[in-house]
Amino acid sequence: MKRPFSPLLLISLLACLWSNARAEKRGASTRLACTYQNSRPVTISELDSLARAIKMTYKDDASRLKAAYVWVTSTISYDVDKLYSVQFTKKEDQETITAITLATKRGVCSDYVAVLRAIADRLGLTSHEVVGYTRQHDQLDYVPHAWCVIQVNSVWQLFDPTWDAGHVQNNRFYQRPSLTFFACNPQVFLQTHMPFDPIWQLLSTPMSYSFFDNAKPTPIPTQKPVDYNQFIIAYSKLDSLDQLITTTDRIRSQSPLNSIVAHYLSIAEFNIVQLNHAKISQSSVYFNEAVNHYNLFISFLNKQFKPTLPDSTLDAMLKRPIQLCRQAREGLAGIKRPTNEVAANQKELVKAIDGLDINLRKYDAWLAVYLTKSKIGRVIWFTKLSAD
Repeated sequence: MKRPFSPLLLISLLACLWSNARAEKRGASTRLACTYQNSRPVTISELDSLARAIKMTYKDDASRLKAAYVWVTSTISYDVDKLYSVQFTKKEDQETITAITLATKRGVCSDYVAVLRAIADRLGLTSHEVVGYTRQHDQLDYVPHAWCVIQVNSVWQLFDPTWDAGHVQNNRFYQRPSLTFFACNPQVFLQTHMPFDPIWQLLSTPMSYSFFDNAKPTPIPTQKPVDYNQFIIAYSKLDSLDQLITTTDRIRSQSPLNSIVAHYLSIAEFNIVQLNHAKISQSSVYFNEAVNHYNLFISFLNKQFKPTLPDSTLDAMLKRPIQLCRQAREGLAGIKRPTNEVAANQKELVKAIDGLDINLRKYDAWLAVYLTKSKIGRVIWFTKLSAD
């Protein structure tokens, strides 16, 4: 049974938007005169209810997303204690990040993005997290920062809910919600934000890192125009490994790289190695399970299938390890740009799988004939196996 929607969430949301409308009439369109006062934790199920309430209240995607954005920037406080511990090398799944952030109502940039994307997803909007670095007060900030892009009415737009939630001063967070970086124009956004992957600039002619670093936010005249929409469509269809590979390729194409981009590139390349290792590990799990099933079959075969089991059970005894071998091969086939170590492990495991698969298929063919025979014929067929 779904948990009923808490009216406090909707009331607070509507109060925020009403206050924002009043603020805009006073000419303060970039500030929201509201703060989410209720300190009670919010659950994932309530987030589902909030999204449904937004859908019922607002009729178009842009208004719905604005309502979600106001709620996030008014509800989540920046976790100053984690100000310098932001890292993007290891991540929990987005649902876990969202649940923790909602429960504590505190987080850093990636947490703000996770919550906003969670609501956007429930509103039927496609989004991607973007990671990069920023310029603040005419100084480059080499601490990585996260924001997001969301597709609204078939157009990709830029959002930074962290910066629009408020600011940190003297190690204290001041909640001052605004809409400065809501659906922000890319040219304006790139005055302060530089994504590591150039496709998230949302420009047909991307800016180089050096141009951004030197406070010259204009495209490179000699660079060929790109269709970032097509890049994003292709990117969205890739698995996590291929996404990392295409990202690193695009980053290298934008050289020279500054120290923070080079560091991010090294992390991305390390993660490629880790993902390849994960494929090796998972394929090894499949292979070892297949070996166990094979050994059980051989043990039962040596007892001439005593005690008697149904034919369907006998038939399944080899089908499962054959399937596991196929899954192991598919995992190994997904390895891309392996290191020498990964390539050696991949080759060794493929050889072991091939050897096991030969035996599995030999016994599977023998068993297929065995299952067609009469009781006496099966005894004779065992003799045939012994002779082979």
